[in-house]
Amino acid sequence: MRCCGARCLLLVAVAVAGLAYIAYVPVPDDFDNPWEIRPIIWSTKLGPYLFWLGEKLGYGTELEQLRALFEKMGDMVPPDPNSSVKMTETEFDGVKVRLYEPMSRAEKPTGAFVFYHGGGWSVGSARAYDYHTRSIAEKLNIVVVSVDFRLAPEHKFPAALDDCTAATLHLLRNAAQYNVDPNRVAIGGDSSGGNLVAAVTLKLRDLAVTPALRLQLLIYPSVQALDFWTASSQQNNKYNLFLTRTRTSKFKMVYALGTEGNASVLHLITQNAHLSDATFSKYKKYLDPNLIDKSFIPDRFVPPTFKGPAQPPISKDFEDIVTDPYFSPLLAPSLKGVPSACLITAEYDILRDDGLLYKRRLEEAGVTVTHHHYLPAWHTFFKTTHRDTEIYKTAFRDICQCLKDGLDLK
Repeated sequence: MRCCGARCLLLVAVAVAGLAYIAYVPVPDDFDNPWEIRPIIWSTKLGPYLFWLGEKLGYGTELEQLRALFEKMGDMVPPDPNSSVKMTETEFDGVKVRLYEPMSRAEKPTGAFVFYHGGGWSVGSARAYDYHTRSIAEKLNIVVVSVDFRLAPEHKFPAALDDCTAATLHLLRNAAQYNVDPNRVAIGGDSSGGNLVAAVTLKLRDLAVTPALRLQLLIYPSVQALDFWTASSQQNNKYNLFLTRTRTSKFKMVYALGTEGNASVLHLITQNAHLSDATFSKYKKYLDPNLIDKSFIPDRFVPPTFKGPAQPPISKDFEDIVTDPYFSPLLAPSLKGVPSACLITAEYDILRDDGLLYKRRLEEAGVTVTHHHYLPAWHTFFKTTHRDTEIYKTAFRDICQCLKDGLDLK
């Protein structure tokens, strides 16, 4: 009995310690309602354990469960039967898309917006983002195309980029069929979708595609895979606001190589020890924290070190991919000739500095950038689950205004 009692006490102690770990969540001071953000932090901290349990119970792998969760979020708001737009699931040059067209066809060709969804290149879908894309089509009365690109790990880099490029080119080349002015086309996306936006603008520039895109909308984009200890990462990783250093590493590995890697590989990435010294030396100039306004640098910021081994510690393939400008647009030799940008960043997002560094490079290349920074806000705040928050409503208005101005909409 005593042994049983001791085991019970141990289990209780472990359970209490676990609950205390989950319950303790540091929340930034400027959140007026901390309870609005705590469920996100709890889900981020609990996620790995719940996914592990779900896998044991037969609900699929972590990735399969994440994909199912994204689809459920997309179903939270069913389409309005009285919507002013018609949605058609179709294909653009072999790529699955959702096409949103105004019910009342404009007398003259109008602008169009092509959207690439977020989800770490491995989860998400056009269906999961239906609320956003449909709402933009309704608000601006324009054609919206939401691209269902192939996902990693089944389809690694550059599959997603190829699909987004092909779908966008199809619209540009067949604009008249959709009553679209090919001179007034914008592309946009969030997180990994923002990465694809930046990559597609580079791709179309390099291909000398005409007419050129009018605008790129970058919503908290991920644009590099070298530095995982930026000022924003050091400031925000501790908050567990959906995106963490480890989760980001997994997403980038999955997209690059079709595998998330083992614990040793992920540790190399999260410690900035995943590339050779020669590679770090070549590209660290684009990651200098002095390129960012000092107001964004936290008091306890420790400048990251870039000192890798002589040889690529993961693989030569990995090193070649993560330094490819179509994978890490921040590393492109030049950003001249890409379209004007509308950039959305969130203060409590570990990817915040990706956006700020990219803004600096765009401006140095002579590209006009409209920047909206949100405080207090976190990575994925522009999601259907947060549609009733003031921060989401403000961002939606700003995004629509960017598109309206960029596409010359009346």
